[in-house]
Amino acid sequence: VVEHNVPAAMRDGTVLRADVYRPAGGKKYPLLLQRTPYDKSFLPWATLTLDPIKAARSGYVVVIQDVRGRWESEGAKFCPYRDEFVDGYDTVEWAALLPYSNGNVGMYGYSYYGMTQWQAASTQPPHLKAIFPFSAAMDFFGRRGGALDLAIVIGWILRLAGPNAIMREKVDTKEFMALVGAIDRIEDAFRALPLEDISATKLGGGFAPYFYDVLRHDTYDDFHKKLSMIDKHKRVQVPALIFAGWYDALLDCDLQHFALTQREAESPIAR
Repeated sequence: VVEHNVPAAMRDGTVLRADVYRPAGGKKYPLLLQRTPYDKSFLPWATLTLDPIKAARSGYVVVIQDVRGRWESEGAKFCPYRDEFVDGYDTVEWAALLPYSNGNVGMYGYSYYGMTQWQAASTQPPHLKAIFPFSAAMDFFGRRGGALDLAIVIGWILRLAGPNAIMREKVDTKEFMALVGAIDRIEDAFRALPLEDISATKLGGGFAPYFYDVLRHDTYDDFHKKLSMIDKHKRVQVPALIFAGWYDALLDCDLQHFALTQREAESPIAR
């Protein structure tokens, strides 16, 4: 059974929507949750780490949710990681109470999905039992050797986060085409100085305001600490199966997650 755009109200009233894949019948099953900014209905990405149909046939409920401010979910302009602590907690507890859930919730997924798991786990939702983060970031500081990582910050903002942000802006056709053209010519962004003048973030009033937040906060200050997991692994109380790639761009983050959890987690199960 597949249900589309199932609503989940967060504590502030914002409604996030999820697609639910589940076995037929009236039994209750363990639930696997994935939270994505990349469109839950785009199956090549939504099913990359787990086929929800096969999982449902094996006796699991699979919930794939658009995060706040993305695709079918409500919310103001998307800001990476800002809302995933609270929304992660609320979503886990909402999912645990679905009529076909037995109350045991696990989370899974790669990249941004991985970070949403760590953030949710650090808030200690009672029904979260385990996480499976793969290639998960640590924060949005985006520095390598002290320098801003343009390949991640600009490439991710324009190519991955950009298209849906443009659609939500509801700009006129001319402006929309200009923005899409700027995204298509991503190499131009790497030649623009100062970085604040990148055209694709200017048109439409700035569809990616968090880009400017990153530029303004060029040291590891309170802005970055609030979004980061660096000092929060001690709160994680569930086991994590960490999957990493030796040549992955986020390998250093995965190794940090492993080391910090082993060293700082207060829960023996998490360590």
